[in-house]
Amino acid sequence: MYDFKQSIIRLGWTFVWFLGITYFIPTLFSVAIDGNVGFKITNTAFTAVAALYLFIDTLMFNYDNFKWTIQNGVSRRTAWFARIKGLFLLALVVLIIDFIEKLIKGQNILVNSMFVGYQNHTFGTYLIAIVQLYLGFLMLASFGLAIGYFMALLSKRGKSIVIIGFPVVLVVVLTYLAKVLVQANINWDPIINFSKLILGYSDSSGNYNPLNGTIILLLWIIIWGGLSYWFSSKLRLRRD
Repeated sequence: MYDFKQSIIRLGWTFVWFLGITYFIPTLFSVAIDGNVGFKITNTAFTAVAALYLFIDTLMFNYDNFKWTIQNGVSRRTAWFARIKGLFLLALVVLIIDFIEKLIKGQNILVNSMFVGYQNHTFGTYLIAIVQLYLGFLMLASFGLAIGYFMALLSKRGKSIVIIGFPVVLVVVLTYLAKVLVQANINWDPIINFSKLILGYSDSSGNYNPLNGTIILLLWIIIWGGLSYWFSSKLRLRRD
């Protein structure tokens, strides 16, 4: 609960900065220039901001949380489970924010649903869409948590090398891979058909099988969550 409360406080400040930069500062400039107040909150992106914070939270605060728990006699295993529970609650908060934002905008909750047909407005479809969206937020959190715990293992110099070097290597690899794919005469049909099979896509209905999508999301969460647990078990207090 301590970790969750800290995340909620940071999320609140994130929204304060978001509103200040996006709405209040432009309004002040408008008042100073032409005396027109005209303050309106339109085209909100609170869900995007909350989801971005969820990812940043999993990346940045793992070592500080580990240091606090060790100093208070909490084991690594207990600290990791507490971190996971806090992120489950934080992802639920993001889900509620998304639901409220859609209500304000008058949008259907199936608009951004994954592996669910938008035209099927049944209770089961809505339930699956909500569950899968929640799993999507957990998927984002589990990926960020694994990367965050890995970065927490590194020294400040190691982090700098990874942060600077990884994007450079990634750009080089992607550029080379793109050239190879352009020059190669590849038949993409088998790959596309295999992807459709994995996702449970039906050409006749144009929909994905929600069970396939749910299994993929759960596997992603389990794999990256397991990696985050393994990385967290290797953490040690540093002097830097």
